Amino acid sequence: MQLVSQSAYDTQEIARTVAEKIRSTLPGTHATVIALRGDLGAGKTTFTQGFARALGIAQMPKSPTFLLAKQYAIPETSYSLWHLDCYRMKSHADLVTIDLHRIFDAPNNIILVEWPENISDGLPKHHGEIHFEHTGGDTRSITISNL
Repeated sequence: MQLVSQSAYDTQEIARTVAEKIRSTLPGTHATVIALRGDLGAGKTTFTQGFARALGIAQMPKSPTFLLAKQYAIPETSYSLWHLDCYRMKSHADLVTIDLHRIFDAPNNIILVEWPENISDGLPKHHGEIHFEHTGGDTRSITISNL
């Protein structure tokens, strides 16, 4: 599915729709993983903020580039939203080194991964993809697949 966002608000509304769809499919047998692809400033963190808000998370996610990962409890559930920023990772072995690979096995985790190409061998076989592309000004093309 291909969508067009004209603003940060539009991107967050698209994220809300995706979050509602994901929430309606829970629980699964393993974590729900969504790879967020796109250049710097393409809208990945803005999407994550709208996604978190739609799940009832009050804290505004920021890109965890220096932390690598941030966990947010989803209110009134046993689920967590994980926001991974793999920009500084060299391979999926980095996930294992810091014991982060275990979150992909837990069925109560929803995981949004920025810069997934840096750990592509470490992503679960079945994961969703969202690609963000600048198309001029504040406009973005957002392509959603495998959700």
